Amino acid sequence: MLTIGPTTLIADSEAKLQNLLNVVVVESKQKGLSINRQKSMCVVISKSSVTPSCNITVNGDKLKQVDQFIYLGSPIDHRMADVTKRSNVELEYQRTFSTA
Repeated sequence: MLTIGPTTLIADSEAKLQNLLNVVVVESKQKGLSINRQKSMCVVISKSSVTPSCNITVNGDKLKQVDQFIYLGSPIDHRMADVTKRSNVELEYQRTFSTA
């Protein structure tokens, strides 16, 4: 999974993700836009006990790999562990303490 600003790309392999990103880079460049590498990140979602590394690049520069980020207001982590629990806790907090 790769998050670029408000855009998220998802693929089931690193090669497919890199190909998707390459298309975004080319199309963006044709429209006069560029990818901000400092704001772009990569997370590998895996059931493995050791998180595989992500070698996704933009114009030859490797993107930062993170273990967690916020997607549509919900935390997503590299194992998808407790994400649902945390989201449910947040929802319950909002239901309990928000004023209607």
